Amino acid sequence: MVVCDACEKRIEPSPAEPKREPSGRPRRQPKGDDRTTPACVLDRLIVPILGAVDLDPCSNRWSIVPAPVAWRRGALERPWFGRVYMNNPYSKNGRWVKKCAAELEAGHVVAILALMPAAPTTVWWLDALRTVAASAMLRGRITFGGASQGAMFGSGLLLWTHDAATTERFMFAVRSWGGTCAVRIRGGAFRQHVFAGVAA
Repeated sequence: MVVCDACEKRIEPSPAEPKREPSGRPRRQPKGDDRTTPACVLDRLIVPILGAVDLDPCSNRWSIVPAPVAWRRGALERPWFGRVYMNNPYSKNGRWVKKCAAELEAGHVVAILALMPAAPTTVWWLDALRTVAASAMLRGRITFGGASQGAMFGSGLLLWTHDAATTERFMFAVRSWGGTCAVRIRGGAFRQHVFAGVAA
């Protein structure tokens, strides 16, 4: 059993996350860039912010995100649609930020919620701030699905949307989780909020 540093809950494998592969080998978090979104993030952030997820463009075989359309490859080349949740490969954050901004600008999506490393001094994060409706740096270190301990980096959320209600739900979800939240206000400036979080 593992305790998530971010939400402070014990994590037990769910039926969607078996302890062993069908071959009998122990189940492990994918190596490299794939990180499986844990249930605490799904229940406390994704669902309260987006409601239903229409597309998961960066899925993997361990994903528990209940999206009717989930892609494992080719998401940067395809048009997106609806309400999108993305936990992208972290080695190419800049490309994913540009894709999110382009999909919103083209009017293909209602909202894109991205779980990414909290890296406010990087070029790609600063580029994202030019186009997002809201951003957050989350309290604690998330224990990704299949991992035995919290990540070695903090996590952030970025929200691309023109929908004020989705932006408001973003702020309330981050308030419940805990962290620093910046929401774009009239004139394009950001208003920052710091939340201690509420026990789940």
